[in-house]
Amino acid sequence: MVYIWAELKKVNEIENPISFTPTFDTEPINEHGLYFFRMSVLPTMQGLGIAKQLLLALEGIARDSGVHTINCKVRVSVLRNLQLYQSKGYAIYNQQVVEADNGTKIDIVTMTKTISN
Repeated sequence: MVYIWAELKKVNEIENPISFTPTFDTEPINEHGLYFFRMSVLPTMQGLGIAKQLLLALEGIARDSGVHTINCKVRVSVLRNLQLYQSKGYAIYNQQVVEADNGTKIDIVTMTKTISN
């Protein structure tokens, strides 16, 4: 598992909120674009625009790497996250059910966004 850590120095006058994006890809950026999932923001820091800033940062990383697509997986049950990604231009292009280690079935969607140079 590869972790891409993003530390934002100051958001809405709050110093050093830390958020992260883990990915199972050993190469989170490849010919298919940039891939991430389970992006999270500390609960005490939610609602401050940090996730939106992380998405902008990921778009910059993708552009700098010469790829034009960002893909992410999102749990269908977390409507707030689906709405966030859709508000930032992501669209659902695949839906599947995965099984967690404990046997729980989880509905997820893959969302994608094409970014411009």
